[in-house]
Amino acid sequence: MYCKNCGKNLPDDAIFCNICGANVFVPRQKSRRLREHLSHFVSTLKQNSRHIVTSKKTWGIVVIAAIAAIVIGISSFLYSAGRDIRSFKALMKKQDTIGAIQEYRNLSYQDRTAVDNWLQEYIVSIENAYYNGDYDYTTAQGILQDLRKFDAVLGEVDNAANRIFMDNESSIAFETAKKYQNKEKWKEAYTALQNIDPAYRSYEEAVALRAECAKKYREAILKQCDTSKTQNDYAASLKTCLLYTSDAADEAR
Repeated sequence: MYCKNCGKNLPDDAIFCNICGANVFVPRQKSRRLREHLSHFVSTLKQNSRHIVTSKKTWGIVVIAAIAAIVIGISSFLYSAGRDIRSFKALMKKQDTIGAIQEYRNLSYQDRTAVDNWLQEYIVSIENAYYNGDYDYTTAQGILQDLRKFDAVLGEVDNAANRIFMDNESSIAFETAKKYQNKEKWKEAYTALQNIDPAYRSYEEAVALRAECAKKYREAILKQCDTSKTQNDYAASLKTCLLYTSDAADEAR
């Protein structure tokens, strides 16, 4: 076969041109090769039937030849069927989404089902790579955005993207709270941790920090109240105490 882009002579089973890199893979009817092998097998049997004798040795040879022909035919069919899937996976791992979509459209119904199952596992691997720190937030969301082009896994993609979004938001809030904590800005730190997602990977640590900030905030308010009372400024003392929110008070207790 020849490359349609540069004209290079290539092997019949080539997928990409080794000169210009063009996609030269042409999907074949997978059943065609199997029919050819089976047709050849039947033709062989007809030819051999003219020379068959009743001896057990001759029949044994015929049976072995028949089994070999069937095995070769099935193996060839299975290899041809799997090659399209392997090509699709290779394109996905290269993050060549456009090429993968073209390959996906050429798949048979059975192969598409297998690829859809693989895509679900791939989505999980992207999510795990984000949690493990192998992908940052932008990279993980970018890959998931490309996967939205495959309608069969659209729901799984949206769920994974939402979980990553909530985790990233919680992570930002947690880091912001720690910065306020270092500056002893307890109210701001407590407020930043108000909407931490329960599924956040460091949720327990964030809750512990929120409780500590609430406690410190309460202590700071009470100290200000005592200072105002000592100075006989009861109006200022009352005003300071009212600044202390009921939510923080409940958590501090």
